[in-house]
Amino acid sequence: MTQVAAAADVDLLARAVARAVPVRLVAMVNEQEQTFRARVVRLEGVDGAGGFWIHLLENRKGTDLLERATPLCCGTFAVNQARYTFRAQVLRRDRHLWANHRTMFDALLLAPPEDLKRIDQRGADRLAVGENSGVSAQLCRMVSDVFSANGRRAVPLAGALQDLSPTGAGFICRANRHLTESRPDEPMLCLLQYRGQTFALAARLTQVSVISHRTTRAGVVFEWQDLETRHNQPNLEAVIAELERLRTPRRTKRAT
Repeated sequence: MTQVAAAADVDLLARAVARAVPVRLVAMVNEQEQTFRARVVRLEGVDGAGGFWIHLLENRKGTDLLERATPLCCGTFAVNQARYTFRAQVLRRDRHLWANHRTMFDALLLAPPEDLKRIDQRGADRLAVGENSGVSAQLCRMVSDVFSANGRRAVPLAGALQDLSPTGAGFICRANRHLTESRPDEPMLCLLQYRGQTFALAARLTQVSVISHRTTRAGVVFEWQDLETRHNQPNLEAVIAELERLRTPRRTKRAT
């Protein structure tokens, strides 16, 4: 049975088309989970009833794979600093899709999205990190490096830890083109520093907002499937406990 797109979903996808926002797709192809970067380039049919077209970025082979497998994809994208997820089936390919009167794409048609919803960035209270808390952190971008043992290396970003929770962190960073142009779910690394020790926490980018021409706010959530991050969870919990202690007003004895 063909799914009919809800009006709110169509409006959201239309904004994604107008703003050319990046979309992250995850699908099982050839019995392996694979990730693809794409953009929504056009809605299909009246009010998006026929689905929506995507164009894969920097991955011609990926388009071939998805055309052959027609898998169910899980997608994420961000509009107006809010993050959304959805599920949609790949239906077919058009190698010469006209998105408008002057732009043509090699594109894939996805069915109307299922379970399109906004997701919370963090499901826990954010604790402010003050200068006297003894807690700090370094946020890093993870970039490809063929000479590294795991194929990636951490590139530090100039900035400071603003808040911390059991599930993620917020940073105020110096304006950085690589950060503002990063896509949702970009792999990051948070190096948490407390009492002379440093704990590595793998993370993914959830939000980037420009505060001024000099500063940017970045939000990340921690990746608990990462073994080192799971190993350092007790250390994170100790830091959270300290921040909660500092937040609780101290009781003073009343003079008698």
